[in-house]
Amino acid sequence: MQSRLEKLMQQLPPETDAAVIQSDVNRRYFTGMQSSAGTVVCFRDAAYLIIDFRYIEKARECVKDCTVIEQHDLFAQLQELFQKHSAKTVSVEAMEMTLSQFSKLKQQLGNLVRLDYSDTLSRVIYACRTVKSEEEIDKIRRAQRIAEIAFADICNFLRPGISERDVMLRLNQTMMENGSEGESFPTIALTGSATSMPHGVPSAQRIVQSGDFVLMDYGAMVDGYHSDMTRTVCVGKPSKKMQQVYDIVLKAQAAGIVGAKPGITGRDMDKLARDIIEEAGYGDNGFSFSFDAWYNYGDGISQIGTYTPASRVTDGNYSDAPWFSFSLAPTAAPAWCGGCFIVKSKRTVCGIDLETNEYFALQPENGADDYGEYLATTGSQGSIVTYANIDDKPIDGEPKKYCLVRVWKPVG
Repeated sequence: MQSRLEKLMQQLPPETDAAVIQSDVNRRYFTGMQSSAGTVVCFRDAAYLIIDFRYIEKARECVKDCTVIEQHDLFAQLQELFQKHSAKTVSVEAMEMTLSQFSKLKQQLGNLVRLDYSDTLSRVIYACRTVKSEEEIDKIRRAQRIAEIAFADICNFLRPGISERDVMLRLNQTMMENGSEGESFPTIALTGSATSMPHGVPSAQRIVQSGDFVLMDYGAMVDGYHSDMTRTVCVGKPSKKMQQVYDIVLKAQAAGIVGAKPGITGRDMDKLARDIIEEAGYGDNGFSFSFDAWYNYGDGISQIGTYTPASRVTDGNYSDAPWFSFSLAPTAAPAWCGGCFIVKSKRTVCGIDLETNEYFALQPENGADDYGEYLATTGSQGSIVTYANIDDKPIDGEPKKYCLVRVWKPVG
């Protein structure tokens, strides 16, 4: 049975006499040994692992497909091997090697061999690694089983009052206790509004509340092979909106699973799921907005958020109106005018037409103070009134200080 290094050399162009592999992941793939340093040198008829004294004992014990050489003077040892095997063209990992590493290699060995710094070697390595053997697939399965054990445990552990960091540490501990050699990547655990960030960082300050979503993105590792899973659960009872969005995502995921088959591209499979999300009114074709304001009033309002009807209410019946909330409070009470929702942000007054998904901003006059235009109108009106404090200091002419009041009406 061919070794991985023999398969690699067979797939490289015939003019390539040798390959130098120094990246940690690829070195481990071809030698079966984990280390933070070392150089694999492979030829058509032989392969070597040059490694320093820290790993030499372990390497001689576990590396089977390479001759293990203790490193003393790497470049002198490389030169000796190139001369021994009459190597003229040597490929390097262009997609992994830094400019500094390549510059040093060229300086030391450039007069002896031609260094191929194209992406040929890197792409052939990736092609070799892409097709997994049954042994590799089994390791991935084992890593996933460990992650699933951690998920079952965390579902019993989750409760109001613990932090995102508590969740992260529990997942990591459970995986390690069940055979993981480490995390696939830094474990993500987020709660509440932070779950909108796919790659957020767990915080000791963000605390799980009853009714919160908790998002967990993590994985285990077995013999260098990783699992990667994302799960979202609700602590307590979800709101109707949370349940609706959750069900949409679940339906989209199911469509992607059903559509997964040999020959389908990642783009096409992504579209199967994404179309369901967009048809439900979310995704890239949706409409969202935010305001650069902050809470500037107290009495607990800043703790519960600001809510407003999502359409104009003219009959005084607010109970049947759809509502949306601000995570930050606008600095003045909002208003409705001509079907547009009007709100004060930090610098200006903005309007959003929720029917057409269009928005506008009222431009403050030159000389307006840092807070720009203020909104004086509240409720549902046929026009809106704004004012701004002006401190105009023109280059030519007299400075002026005054309050500018303007009335705005819908066009058409």
